[in-house]
Amino acid sequence: MTIITKIIIENFQSHENTIIDFDKGLNIITGPSDNGKSAIIRALKWVLFNDPRGTDFIRHGAQMARVTIEIDNGNTIVRERSHSKNRYLVKVGDQDFITFEGFGNEIPQEVINAHGITKAFLDTSLSSSLNIAEQLEGPFLLSETGSVRAKAIGRLIGLHIIDRTIKDCNVDLRRESQLNERVKSELSEVDAKLKEYEFLKDVGSKLQKSSNIIKKCDETIFYKKRLDGYLKNILSIDIDYSTQNVILNKLDKLNEYELNLRNIEILHEKLNKLIKLDKTFKEINIESEDASKILINTTRLDKCSELLNSVLIHKNLFEKINALNKALVKINQSINEAFTQINASKNVKASEEKLNDINLTLIRLNNLSSVGNELSRINKDQDKLRAELKDVENVDRISITHNTIQKKVDLLAGIQILKDKLADTQKKLQDGEVYIKNNELEIQTLLKDLYKALKNAGKCPVCGSNIEVDMINEIINGYR
Repeated sequence: MTIITKIIIENFQSHENTIIDFDKGLNIITGPSDNGKSAIIRALKWVLFNDPRGTDFIRHGAQMARVTIEIDNGNTIVRERSHSKNRYLVKVGDQDFITFEGFGNEIPQEVINAHGITKAFLDTSLSSSLNIAEQLEGPFLLSETGSVRAKAIGRLIGLHIIDRTIKDCNVDLRRESQLNERVKSELSEVDAKLKEYEFLKDVGSKLQKSSNIIKKCDETIFYKKRLDGYLKNILSIDIDYSTQNVILNKLDKLNEYELNLRNIEILHEKLNKLIKLDKTFKEINIESEDASKILINTTRLDKCSELLNSVLIHKNLFEKINALNKALVKINQSINEAFTQINASKNVKASEEKLNDINLTLIRLNNLSSVGNELSRINKDQDKLRAELKDVENVDRISITHNTIQKKVDLLAGIQILKDKLADTQKKLQDGEVYIKNNELEIQTLLKDLYKALKNAGKCPVCGSNIEVDMINEIINGYR
């Protein structure tokens, strides 16, 4: 026997958080009216029997109601309900809680197995809880009607099974009786309608004879059609035979036409080669024109080379002049030192020696003066060279241009050789074009003769089938 040892009620009707521990014996709940005694019974029924339904029992201001019961067998059952959630949580022994959702108005079988408390069914649509009774509810069956009590007692001894069987048998007997009457009526109607078609037996034998006759006629017609087809084929073969003979007589020149076509194909290949050579010659002409332009643009290359050599010479002179300027500066410094020593010296011999040094220095100074004149002249020449070198950006570029020109000159020599070959090729092309024109005129004449021969024959010389004007045009265009 299952005993509930504890109940926890949260936000169910007037109970915000109520915990009740039950004893093993009789438990009595007392208290003033409207203090939640009946709500405890409803909470138990809600967990055990999923009743009441809906969300009206959720405490005002709360979002969810929860009732937990603990049973002496170690199982725990939790029932939760909110506006968006409706579920059972079952814990069996030391196992984890298992969640059940989406059960509707039913009770999950796992929940029933966990608490083992069920209602007693008094009738097919009537049940009663033997374990829980609400306030003012009478003793078991005493408050029910006589028929309900009779059904409940009968269910206890199994009479409800016999009553249900008798009721089902009566329903089946009535249904079968109605079906029997309806089938008899339908059979009578069918017999009446069949009498109207008794003559069909004679019609069936006549139809069999007629079908045999029709079958023989169909076979005869089939044989006649086959014979007619054979006759048409024979006549067509005779006509085709005579026509082919005529065509063969008209196509005596066909081998000659094929030979001419092969010659034309060879000439066409030669023409394509000549066209490629002509294209190559045009490309060479373009490159030759470019090389000529380059040669025209590089006519002043010799003058640039001369200017470059002159620049190098003047550069060496300029370096020498810079060295002389440095020596002149040193001499001026020596002269200044000498004058200083003369003014400060009282020794006549020393002065004479210094004077001799000064004379030598003056001589050198005169020589330097001539060098200065030469330097000014060189500077003028350098200005002229700078003016002439404005057309040349740098020496490296001139060198590169010179190498490029040399390559272009070599290329031009090769182009000249190709030009000579091209002249010879052009002459051959002209001769070939004349030859091709003559052959094209002859081909056009032969194709006209072939077109007339095929049109007059009206048959293909290969397969012997009829040939239309469009097909003849395609053949002629294919040869062209």
